[in-house]
Amino acid sequence: MGTAITLFVLFALNINQYINYQDNLNNKPLPTIAQTSCCCGIHVVGNSTIVALMIYAKTELTVLNTCMRNLHLYSKTEDEILQNLRKLVIKHQRIITFVEKLSMMIRFAFLIDFCITAIVSATSVLQMVYLHTTLVGKLFQIFFVVSEWFQIFSVSWFANEIRIESTALSGALYETKWYNYSQRIKQLISIMMIRSQEPLTMHIGPFDVLTNNAVLRALRATYSYITLLLVMAPTEEN
Repeated sequence: MGTAITLFVLFALNINQYINYQDNLNNKPLPTIAQTSCCCGIHVVGNSTIVALMIYAKTELTVLNTCMRNLHLYSKTEDEILQNLRKLVIKHQRIITFVEKLSMMIRFAFLIDFCITAIVSATSVLQMVYLHTTLVGKLFQIFFVVSEWFQIFSVSWFANEIRIESTALSGALYETKWYNYSQRIKQLISIMMIRSQEPLTMHIGPFDVLTNNAVLRALRATYSYITLLLVMAPTEEN
């Protein structure tokens, strides 16, 4: 015969009220921490996939910049330079398409992730402050909040790296010996330099560009949410 376990669900606007849930399903205790850890693990895996795709885009841009900068080292004749430059132009277009499609597919996922992280972090802080939880429970909440912010920071960091590498292409093209090339090659280089002036960016929904400043915006949102809950929560006298 399993032992029932009591779960405490905190109301966001009233810290003095809570609901007790008795779980006797299949006469087994409900492993709350294990289930939450499983959900957190699934979230980490999903974000890891997104980060891996962003690392791929950043790496491709780095390789492209290196190839452009050293174009004269592996291209001897004028025809070889033109042929290799065309290949690099096509590769640049493929990278642009990849980043734009990736941003379009996950831009709203970023928005939801930022909002949920801010809300979950705020409620976790309130629970640690107002509820008498065990040391294990507090450590678990701290670990959960830190892991959420680490994922946000990772996504923002690599999105910012993509932005930097995409604009660095213009400098890599300028470092080539373009002044020794024919007019046709100079035109291709000029077109790529003009295109690289517009950075490749990831977006947070339809609102803003995803950069390192997004972490600061999420922190400000969390602080604002905590302040709102503290103001709206009733005092002990009431």
